[in-house]
Amino acid sequence: MQVRRVCSVLVAVLACLLCCAPAASGAYITLKIVENESSQKAAVTKAFKKAAKTWSKIIKTKLPTITNSKAMSVSNSCGVDYTFAKGSKIKNLIIFVSITSIDGVGSVLGSAGPCMFSKTDGYWFPRLGIMNLDSADMDRMVTKGTLQEVITHEMGHVLGFGTLWSSEDLTSGSSSIVYNGENGVDGYALVGGPSSATSVPVQSTGGSGTKGAHWSESTFSNELMTGTLNSGKSNPLSKMTVSSLKDLGYKVKVSKAQSYSVPSSSKSAAVSLSTSSENSTIDEDDDDVVNFEGDHIMINRSEPVAVFTDLNGTVEYIAMDDDKVSSWEIAVTTIAAFLFVLLTVTSACCCWYRNRARKAMRAAAAAEAATNSSAPVDAKIDETATNPAAPVTTASVIEAV
Repeated sequence: MQVRRVCSVLVAVLACLLCCAPAASGAYITLKIVENESSQKAAVTKAFKKAAKTWSKIIKTKLPTITNSKAMSVSNSCGVDYTFAKGSKIKNLIIFVSITSIDGVGSVLGSAGPCMFSKTDGYWFPRLGIMNLDSADMDRMVTKGTLQEVITHEMGHVLGFGTLWSSEDLTSGSSSIVYNGENGVDGYALVGGPSSATSVPVQSTGGSGTKGAHWSESTFSNELMTGTLNSGKSNPLSKMTVSSLKDLGYKVKVSKAQSYSVPSSSKSAAVSLSTSSENSTIDEDDDDVVNFEGDHIMINRSEPVAVFTDLNGTVEYIAMDDDKVSSWEIAVTTIAAFLFVLLTVTSACCCWYRNRARKAMRAAAAAEAATNSSAPVDAKIDETATNPAAPVTTASVIEAV
């Protein structure tokens, strides 16, 4: 009983320590839905959350936390009416979602893209982003079943896919544009591209937003991040796209990509996804055609003098924590880890000792039972030997003589 009590106390102490230790980083993307005027709020919100979860499972980067040294409005930087309170923190990437009435079904769909950045390990990472979409078009996409892939595609642009290629010198060419990032090229081979390839085909036609900002539709057909969303079949998020994020500085888990292989022949379909500085548009005459003229915001950014900047290079005065975790977090985490190992070993030893003690008790009980079962026989023999009335054997008579 004493051993059991000791083990219970150790487990309780361990649980308390784990609760007090700094929590592990959660999802990479945090959504702030500032407005949702969709008539199908639940379905639209679910689509955004699922897209954020999809990308968060892929991205394993943990960026330094930004702490606002004073209240900060992002209305100018991100075009959304939101103010961070003094002392509030920005962890990894926050995406503001605004779903409002723009112009009804068709025409303008909206726009999406990163709006503020920080620099870590030599790379510029989006820290704030905006997805501003028309509620009527969102409702129609829910009905048609295309919303989830459209949202996931747009969220990829907020992360920097296509939006940061130019500033990071990942593409080259004009009439025939190619992607030169080493990891993206490796990803091309993973989905069936030629092992000898030194670049990845990029969309080289279309508007200023389509051109140079998506994978080539003629080559990759239904891959999620081409300039056209193929209706009537799945549009997978491939290993090529996931691998390309490494060229932007992200740590990723390629195994979380969806199954995809470069098709032998490509058939372009329905939903056109393009980018420019304008809003996305929808062809009102064709229910299947969504022309995203400006589905993300193109970034042409020179390196600013501060660690946190908006699209136009205007510095927002924000205090950034050290790139490393704070010393108290390191100390507490280290102590908790040490105690976890110590208590785990101690608990294991207690269990081993308890089991050994139980075996010893069982052996002692068995020996005692054996002794008790033989005791009556011994008593009978003693009685026979000492009882004067007991029969005398031949051997006894001879011995007496």
